Formats: sequence, structure tokens, C-alpha cells
Amino acid sequence: MVFWMAGERFHKYIRLDLVTPITDIWQTHQLSHKFSDNLNNDIPYNQQIYAIPFSRYQWGMLYNKMLFERLSLLPPKNWQQFIDLLTVLKSEKIIPIYVASKYSWEISAWFEFLNLRLNGYDFHQ
Repeated sequence: MVFWMAGERFHKYIRLDLVTPITDIWQTHQLSHKFSDNLNNDIPYNQQIYAIPFSRYQWGMLYNKMLFERLSLLPPKNWQQFIDLLTVLKSEKIIPIYVASKYSWEISAWFEFLNLRLNGYDFHQ
């Protein structure tokens, strides 16, 4: 048993044949009924199951409510509204996105989110 973060690092160990598939356990216990369709689509790797998700990352964007009120802005509900919001903030000479971190892996997560959103899953892979 191993606890590991999802993603490319884990896939590397799978490709090196250091992780055994648990597809049989997944099917025997009908675990697909325990997760959403979106998650079920993301879990297999090369048609095999290698892990059971049990937590999720607490990633998110925060915004300054007082600033939004002052500029009569609303939090975006879709990608185009997000882009429009960034344009307004930049026109007000406000840096629209700021990511600070001591560790580069946290920054790479934001890169992945934006790259997936801008370029799609196939390009990202």
C-alpha cells in the first residue's frame, strides 16, 4: 500500500512497473458506484485502476470583496467572464492574478490548471 499524489509522478511509477493494478478490487467492490462520472473517467490509466481516491486538493482562487465592490465587479461564472474580469483589473492598473509560494510544485499546479483550460486535455498530456 502506498499513499501518493495523483498525476504524472504516480504515472511514472506505473510506467516503471512499480505499481500493481487494483482493477480487480475496484470491480469486486463496485467502487465506480462510489464516485462521480467525472472522477470515474479520470481514474483509469491505460484501462487499469491503480489507486483509490480518498481526498482532494483544496485549491481555489480568492478575491478581494472590497475591491470588487469598489469596481462593481462580480466573481466570474465562466471562462469568458474570467478573461473579461482580468481585462478590467488590468485596465485599473491592478495585478489580476498573484501566486506566491515557497515551493515550485504549488506553482506548477496553477500552470496545469491554466494549461488544461487554455489548451485542453490532449495537448496537456
